[in-house]
Amino acid sequence: MDGAYAFNIYGNWVNNGTFTPSTSTVSFKASGTVSGNSITTFHHLIIDASQTLTAGSETLNITGNWTNNGSFSDNGGTVIFNGSTSQDITGVTTFNNLTINNSSGVVGKSNLTVNGVLNLASDSPNETNGSLEMTIDYGVYSNVITETANLETTRTQAHDILSSNFLFMGANATTTGIGDVTGKVKRTTINEDVEYSFGNPHSTITFKKNTDLNVLPTQVLFIITKGADRGIHSNKENTVARLYQIIRTGGSLPASFTLKLHYKDSELNNNLEGKLVLWDHHIPYTSTNTPHEHGKTAQDSINNWVELSGHGVNYLGDEEYIGGISKYWMFSNSLITYNQWLGNYDGTWKNASNWTKGWYPKSTDIIEIPN
Repeated sequence: MDGAYAFNIYGNWVNNGTFTPSTSTVSFKASGTVSGNSITTFHHLIIDASQTLTAGSETLNITGNWTNNGSFSDNGGTVIFNGSTSQDITGVTTFNNLTINNSSGVVGKSNLTVNGVLNLASDSPNETNGSLEMTIDYGVYSNVITETANLETTRTQAHDILSSNFLFMGANATTTGIGDVTGKVKRTTINEDVEYSFGNPHSTITFKKNTDLNVLPTQVLFIITKGADRGIHSNKENTVARLYQIIRTGGSLPASFTLKLHYKDSELNNNLEGKLVLWDHHIPYTSTNTPHEHGKTAQDSINNWVELSGHGVNYLGDEEYIGGISKYWMFSNSLITYNQWLGNYDGTWKNASNWTKGWYPKSTDIIEIPN
């Protein structure tokens, strides 16, 4: 069928044959179901206010925009966004499995939830926007420098808070694929020894309690930006073009975390990949030595991630409001010649996370212990 036809549905959609949507719009004016022996593809799909669309347990393809003014019941199925131009998802929606397979990208214009598999099958459409873009407005995020004289006193300002919808990942949700989510990705279920992904299979965090007490965070938020304009903080412009904030709700020592952050080769910004370490930038800090480096405990240059393990949970940010405290995470080459003592977690000599090189020194190593 060719043309931008409009179909108003007042009941169920049963597809036992072939429906070719072209550029048409299908509007569910009353509550109904999608079923049948054939996989259904819609171009523009609209669910009217106060109505519920219940999907089948199979696959539903969307090649245009999704507008949910009512409610959607996923029924354990998969929704695939596989258009050829940029697609929008409007209206708070919960998906079971969500696949993004569109080289032009998909924009989440409302809060979304994925309870099953988030498959980012297509790469990002450009250096700034992710395969799934949750950001509402980048504004001047990351683009405002804090002068050295103010690094100890300047607190979180409006430009440190990204205007973004939320992608909520369910308790057992996982991430696959080659793409990225940009904007805010949040989890509200955190258990010990579970590697939770945020916006990419290789951007993850894992917590250990290190006690019988319940000291884990209850929620974790990743804020992800990338590209030369949005993935580099003005206070350190020679970093990889990928920037994170990681914010916890709750949690206390002795809980610790292992953080793995993803980057792309195209974002290296003249950094030598083998010498990448993680840096962070505190707003404010106890001295003017921010951003500063924190080393690494592992790196994978094939899957493009750097890991930092063993830090105490209190080293993560725990707030996001104007006048509060912000912490950005970034990648850059190490500027420290020798293995330098950090002592960030527990003061233990043989804890690799207390050293910038990611390993504790042998008796023959040259080390640096700053004042």
